[in-house]
This record gives sequence, C-alpha cells and structure tokens, in this order.
Amino acid sequence: MTTLVALSTKDSLVMGCDSLGTVTNPSVNPWALRHFFDDQFNLRIGSDGNPLLTNFKQIYDKMEEIPYDQMTHVNKLCSLQPLPMGVMETGITSIVDRTIRSLISEFKRNDEGFRVPNKLKNFTVKRVAQRMLDSIYSLYNKEYPEDGFRPHLELIIGGYDK
Repeated sequence: MTTLVALSTKDSLVMGCDSLGTVTNPSVNPWALRHFFDDQFNLRIGSDGNPLLTNFKQIYDKMEEIPYDQMTHVNKLCSLQPLPMGVMETGITSIVDRTIRSLISEFKRNDEGFRVPNKLKNFTVKRVAQRMLDSIYSLYNKEYPEDGFRPHLELIIGGYDK
C-alpha cells in the first residue's frame, strides 16, 4: 500500500510519499474455485450437462495479487523542474524493462515543453499531465492490452500553471 500526500496553500504545493515498495505475485486461491468442483473434487456439471468450468478465463478472473516481498528504497516522487510541478506514482514500478521513473525522465527529455526551458510560458498542469499520460500509457497499453491482465498504475501530477 502506498501513502501519497499533497498539501496545497495559496503559495505552495507540498507533495510527499512513503518509500516502501511491495512486489506481488498473481495467485489463485484454490478455495476460490471450489464451486466448480463437487465434494469428490471432480468437475461439477451444470443443469445443461456441461462442466461449470469451461475455460481458463474463469480461473484467471479469480486471480489476486499477493504481496511476497518488500523494497525499502522506492522513490515514488519525481520533480518536473523547471516547471513548478511534481509527479507521485503508485502501482507497478516498471513496464517491460523500464521503471516508471525512467519513463518520466524520458518524457522530460523528449517533451517540447522541457527541451527549451526559457520558452516555458502558458503551460498548464492539465496539458503537461495529458502529454505525460499519452507518453507513458502508450507503452502501458502496448504491454498490457485491454483484453488481458492490466496491473494498477496511477500517476498524480500536481503543481502550478504559468
């Protein structure tokens, strides 16, 4: 579980988070499948004469993410300097072989708004957030198609418009 905090005043925004990361493993509790089996552990047959368990997706839908390791050094807070903004993240720590932090850094290197910092005018948190979302979620959607398992990823972007 991640703790993210943002406190706002008229002059500042303070963002903070914990540094504990949990590694999970997808698992299926055998007891969650018991309604597919009779008392002798044979497949239960429905009133139509067919087994109640007909495909893997029925098992997959019973899957839960079970914590099995803790990391005490996870950095979930990134600065978006030179903009007066920051990003907090929760959920998965990487997509394929790239950490979310490295994807945010890559976004800053490639986004036009960050390449020419002296021309940073008329930017909004909403527009920067949308460009970052488009950048990171294009890789996320490629790795985790909508018809399969989609792990949790949440980015909270805060700051001030200019």
